[in-house]
Amino acid sequence: MGASKGTHEKVLELLGDIKGEKVLDCGAGKGSFTEQLVNKDGKIYACDIDPSRFRLKIPFKKANFNNNIPFNNSFFDKIVSVEVIEHLENPAIFIKELSRVIKKNGQLIITTPNIQNVKSKLQFLFKSEFHWFQENEFGNKGSRHIHPLYLGEIIFLLEKYNFKIDKITENRTSGYTLYYTDKDNLFKKFNYAVLNFFSDMSYRILSVFMFPKNRSLLLGDILIIKATKK
Repeated sequence: MGASKGTHEKVLELLGDIKGEKVLDCGAGKGSFTEQLVNKDGKIYACDIDPSRFRLKIPFKKANFNNNIPFNNSFFDKIVSVEVIEHLENPAIFIKELSRVIKKNGQLIITTPNIQNVKSKLQFLFKSEFHWFQENEFGNKGSRHIHPLYLGEIIFLLEKYNFKIDKITENRTSGYTLYYTDKDNLFKKFNYAVLNFFSDMSYRILSVFMFPKNRSLLLGDILIIKATKK
């Protein structure tokens, strides 16, 4: 399963100039995003669980991210990890290893499905499953997405392992832009409808659960976090 639409473009924008820098695509898959990095004149490396899938002729190492990232300490200037962490049993080990292999003042960009947007909250409310983590036709969870993470959990892990958060954004909105941008009209109508079914206190609790204030959390399909190693 490839990255959600707009994710690669946003990550490249945040990554900036990489000429002459050592950059790791951590969880490279077939190399779709790695190929875009190669075209930016950096010293590109890649790693993932299955070397047989990777199609580019650049340095590649097999890695089980639940255990370690097989590079030396403070090796990379920049690391990108596009929709990887939600596949892992132990995100804490992953973040700890990212911190180990990146240089001081190095930049990390990590992405993951946003389970806190309106679409995912509503899906959880009515179906008891998050968007991107629903059962597919093969009976697996969301193409092996096994670990939904709240933004607060990711921030906690990054800060614990000596990263400073620089930016939190999203790849694209998830279909509720009209609700958000024209809230003076549609939100009032929604409020009125909901208030017909819920008491004032119940509605307040539901609103806190369903609608975060941050725009990226409210509408973003994929969360994108940029951080710097302290």
